[in-house]
Amino acid sequence: MSGRKTGRSAAAAAALCAALLLAGCGGSGDGGNKGGERGGSAEQSSAEDAEELTEAANKAMRTTTFRASGSTTAFPDGRQEMWSDPDAGIRIEVTAAELPGGKSEMYCAKGQIYTGVPLFAAQLAQRGEKVEVPEKLEAKFVRAPSGGDCSRLYEIFPGAERSSALDTRVDGQDTRALVNEAQGNKDVYHVAKDGTPYVLRLDSTYDGRESRTTYGSFGKKMEVTPPKSSDTVSLEQFRDAIKTD
Repeated sequence: MSGRKTGRSAAAAAALCAALLLAGCGGSGDGGNKGGERGGSAEQSSAEDAEELTEAANKAMRTTTFRASGSTTAFPDGRQEMWSDPDAGIRIEVTAAELPGGKSEMYCAKGQIYTGVPLFAAQLAQRGEKVEVPEKLEAKFVRAPSGGDCSRLYEIFPGAERSSALDTRVDGQDTRALVNEAQGNKDVYHVAKDGTPYVLRLDSTYDGRESRTTYGSFGKKMEVTPPKSSDTVSLEQFRDAIKTD
């Protein structure tokens, strides 16, 4: 062990990275799709349709409770489950062989992300920061600013494009596909065609890994209870308590 401390910026980045990946997003969140300048009324109309559908889907998801589950691009063979309540926040549970005990949690509420220390350490390790976690921290959560509303963990990023070729059916419902693609990463959101435009499925590719997340239980009661303050540590407290290779 070298005793080198983990920097605040790296830790904060890991917290947000973990949240976005575990939520199912493929990481193409810069809002930019590949392609040249648009031209012609057909392209403009398509862009306007995509923007309108994106806004409608995001509004629908932000104003209801829902549950999502599936694979995750955060860990090979990992699985995740999400519960969202616009009044309480978001809870994410991930299972993966890389995690001590095979399971850890993350919460987002009131401008803060709370990441279970085992999950936080595993994400740092994936970024090249292998850490030794003291036993006293193993049951704690690392808290960090979310950098925005918790809905960013599941919302469709601006700039998504319509792809009728990817329209499909999810659980018997016709859907319209919105695609967000950047830097080799890709998110395909399947939005309900009829009724409330909920996102019903998300197919993601990130760094060569693929995941599929399905959404449901819209409007049903969700249990989302963020950790108590006594069960959390700040980024600085985590940084000061660990050692790295």
